[in-house]
Amino acid sequence: MAHIRKRGKSYTAYIRQRVNGSQVTYATFSFGRVSKQTARDRLVLINRAEWRIIEGTLTEEDYPSWFPWLNDTGVMEQRLFRTLGETVDEFLEFKALEIRASSVRRIKFSMDRLLEVIPAKTKLETIKNPHIIKYRKHFYTIHRPAGMNSNLRNIKTLFRWCYDMEYMDRIPKIVIHKTYEEPKYLSEENLIKVLEACSPFYRSLFRVYLETGKRRSELVKGKIRGNLLSIPVTSGLKSKDKHSIKLNNRQLQVVNELHKIRDDYLAKGYKIDSFLNGLTKRFSRKLKQLGIYEKYKTKLHSLRHSQAVMTYLESSDVKSIMDKLHHSEIETSLGYAKIDKNDIEYDFPTSYECGEVAKKLQ
Repeated sequence: MAHIRKRGKSYTAYIRQRVNGSQVTYATFSFGRVSKQTARDRLVLINRAEWRIIEGTLTEEDYPSWFPWLNDTGVMEQRLFRTLGETVDEFLEFKALEIRASSVRRIKFSMDRLLEVIPAKTKLETIKNPHIIKYRKHFYTIHRPAGMNSNLRNIKTLFRWCYDMEYMDRIPKIVIHKTYEEPKYLSEENLIKVLEACSPFYRSLFRVYLETGKRRSELVKGKIRGNLLSIPVTSGLKSKDKHSIKLNNRQLQVVNELHKIRDDYLAKGYKIDSFLNGLTKRFSRKLKQLGIYEKYKTKLHSLRHSQAVMTYLESSDVKSIMDKLHHSEIETSLGYAKIDKNDIEYDFPTSYECGEVAKKLQ
């Protein structure tokens, strides 16, 4: 960041960076005798152009078009060009104000992938359909279909935002092909294997994850109120509205113990994300030891998918899945109804039997 200094009654701004232990001055701007507020306003414009000046893409000849006090009109003239890099930075700052931090990190990942293919110095107005085709070709064999679609959705959102901000006259054409990936559940047989392989506490904990269908963070960050686990709307939680679930005495005891372990862990100065990742790694290790681990498919979140499949088999009702897993959209729950029924009946014989009994009772 540039900074200003006052010498006597005059203000001067400097763009400096430390390079190899030495301080290098890239530009100096003398404001003369102006008010403190005027100096601050000018500093804002200088900060916006700082990285251009450091990289050498903005030279002294271009200063008058960027800084009104250096031209005859005294107003901001037409900017030379807006680059993709600075636009991405501004876009991320904007998104950080309206969505949770984890979503911003996911968008940033997509932006980083975009900048791998299209250099940050590229003029925004020159980005057209061929750039998107180039992006697809580059990541075609690297990303899975779901990952490709996720990145393209975020990139499309970026360019739509640029159009709304009048940074672009048109939006590059980005077609997102629908893909369907079957839910990544664990069969009843494998569930029994992995739970039996765990230590007593983690066997109980993973069983609660399976029974409730809750996401990893929801059990960790939820609040205990009597026999209720209240899931708040907070950073790091995917749920868009506050809700709660009832826990039986056994589940309540396990979640209380989980919260105690969490608090002891955080008291040592560790971060909550490390605690959450530790749960995932512990579960994945057991899957690997048993030889039932599949990359991109089997993980702690598979317990949630397994509960959804079991709920569907027992009720034959998509609405039951939506209520159990607290999906915000019915389309998410419908994904479980698309699985080959013969497969899930074979994988979950007990749930299938319960479902058949329920049908007879009805």
